[in-house]
Amino acid sequence: MLKNDSLRTKINIDELYERKNQIEDIKLKHYNKILARAHTKIKQTSRLRSQDQFVFFVVPEFLIGVPSYDTAACIAYVMNQLQDNGFYVKYTHPNLLFISWQHYLDKRQRMNFKKNHGYSIDAFGNPLGENNEQTTSNDVADPNNFIFKKKSETTVVKKDDSRFKKISSYNPTGNLIYNSNLLKKMEEKLN
Repeated sequence: MLKNDSLRTKINIDELYERKNQIEDIKLKHYNKILARAHTKIKQTSRLRSQDQFVFFVVPEFLIGVPSYDTAACIAYVMNQLQDNGFYVKYTHPNLLFISWQHYLDKRQRMNFKKNHGYSIDAFGNPLGENNEQTTSNDVADPNNFIFKKKSETTVVKKDDSRFKKISSYNPTGNLIYNSNLLKKMEEKLN
């Protein structure tokens, strides 16, 4: 007869996913190394060039001593982590990231704003309610608002200005700039 070990009637499904989970953990570890490099570059830039509130970060296509990885997936992971952290991130093909923290208001700026205007705002300039709850804002949908600190556009209704005429109301009078005799002479010389 066969031994019990060689004949199994059931298989543990968790064992099938064990290797896959190990690979995912290793991949995540490598992505976090690249994210740590981005954090280091952000900190260096803010310390050395405090007037610049942005940095360009090149995601390396490979790291020495690290197995090859999917660069696109790594870029997506780094972008998501930085955006969750409050940074504005813009991707340029093939591996360049523009990272900005210019839209972020630090504690000092928020306290000064509260002193001057009488109400609190969050770190992104959105007004807070009475219970320090963020009010809804449509400004988040437009990424240019983060960089240029644009306020939401308001439509301006222009009043009718009677100093100007509409182009469609123009009627030609027939009075030309040049004399008709002069035009005839020019025409005769050309022929």
